[in-house]
Amino acid sequence: MKYTDPTGAKILNIVTFQYQNSAVNNNAHLGPGKTGEYDKYGNFVFNTVGLYGCLATAVTNIVNTINGQNSSSINEAAGRTQTAAEFSSKDYFIERFSKTTIGHDVLMSAKTITKALKKETGGAYFVQRNKDATSSQLMIDFFANNKDVKAYIIADIGGHFVNVTGYSDGKVQIHNPNKNKPNKVPIEQVRGIYLIQGM
Repeated sequence: MKYTDPTGAKILNIVTFQYQNSAVNNNAHLGPGKTGEYDKYGNFVFNTVGLYGCLATAVTNIVNTINGQNSSSINEAAGRTQTAAEFSSKDYFIERFSKTTIGHDVLMSAKTITKALKKETGGAYFVQRNKDATSSQLMIDFFANNKDVKAYIIADIGGHFVNVTGYSDGKVQIHNPNKNKPNKVPIEQVRGIYLIQGM
């Protein structure tokens, strides 16, 4: 499968870096309520940013980057910056009964990310979820090697979502929302992406 776009493309880099497991974000809940599920030992585990908030943290980094670029001063940009904990407390999540145990899962989708970007930045964005590993890898390569059309990319690396910041020599440069994790991975580890483009 080959992904082509005659207009060209470019991976947009983020300029703010939130971590899901930082002191301010780690124990914050995903969504406005406190949801979670029971583990195999009968312990209730809350849906927190530290445990399950990699996608929300990656989206927060994009929101903060866009708002910073649309600000007229450093002070205005700082005033519009939010933590992943602040972002995650809002109603951008789908809640559903857990498929594996008793309790509730929370998740984001292309639709809820589109809603969040509109509400948080005031801009209109096209968000596409691609779950095919081969075409996702081709899209990253394509956007890294062209310059005209721009996109933010969030990659799925084995079920963990990261901001893509570049690509060269078979390695995807990433901002990993989980501190102390690698910031460069082989392209073959990408199993899907969210592609985010301004409209």
